[in-house]
Amino acid sequence: MRAAARARRMDRERGGAEDPGGGSGMDIAGMGGRGFLAGVAGPYCSGKTTLASGLAAALGAELLHLDRFWIPGCEKPLVAGHPSRERPHQHDGTAMWREARALRNSGRGVFCEGLLAFLYPGAGEADILLFVDLPPREAERRRAARAAAGGNSVWEGLPGTGAGQAGDAGWLANGRREWELWDAPQACHPGAVALDGTMLPDALLGAALDAVRASRPDLFIQG
Repeated sequence: MRAAARARRMDRERGGAEDPGGGSGMDIAGMGGRGFLAGVAGPYCSGKTTLASGLAAALGAELLHLDRFWIPGCEKPLVAGHPSRERPHQHDGTAMWREARALRNSGRGVFCEGLLAFLYPGAGEADILLFVDLPPREAERRRAARAAAGGNSVWEGLPGTGAGQAGDAGWLANGRREWELWDAPQACHPGAVALDGTMLPDALLGAALDAVRASRPDLFIQG
């Protein structure tokens, strides 16, 4: 796949891990029947979804999005005059991690991705947690740009969310407050590795692959 080839190219360009024979370093082996469980979280517009997709493609893993576990009809409390969609009770994160655990136990690799992904008990069973950090002002700038371009496409096809452009307007009004209250503490989750969300996508993917390699070197082979 294109993402996997790009990841291998970046790995070679960085030199990977040096081997005694002076080879080309490490290359991605893929899952190969070895179960692996990881999480990716971070603020809106931090690049976490793109990153998780790239990691899953590079490692031949499954990808579960927390947004797909939205609970229709859940309470959306008013914050700064707009309904908040940033609360843990609005997603069945327990079901996401349960599905991920079953995949891992069957020998598959799986990444769980979402704004609130680390707030559910299953996150504690992950091999590695990657937190994409982004300054609030930059997140707000990116979100405003996305709203101007037509809204948040991640909500398309999810009945009952009431999101779209209205969701973007609400987030611009209350997103920073909700993030600091509910979501930012994920950066302090035991074992979480912080990544710089201001990096370009390829650089962010490379840094994430380095972190995965450090956690599970068996997912890589000597080139």
